[in-house]
Amino acid sequence: MTPTPDLQRRLMYILFRALNDARSLALGGRSEQVAELADAVENLPSEMNHWRDDSLESILFQLRAYEGKFPGAARYSQYLESVPVPDRY
Repeated sequence: MTPTPDLQRRLMYILFRALNDARSLALGGRSEQVAELADAVENLPSEMNHWRDDSLESILFQLRAYEGKFPGAARYSQYLESVPVPDRY
């Protein structure tokens, strides 16, 4: 089983945004938040390559845990729930 093409695009966009945000956070000296963000997204490629019935639930759990620790941070989970992602980024 694999994620749908739309879901794959959403997951890749989340990874793109997270890497860009990590760079900005690192430049701002927020290493703890960078580490937490990396923890939240590090399994995305593996989940995409080895999709299971509970993969989406697991990904959402990780993203929401990060969002809960950093209320002012980007809401990555919204891109899996309702917010459209750009065609090109």
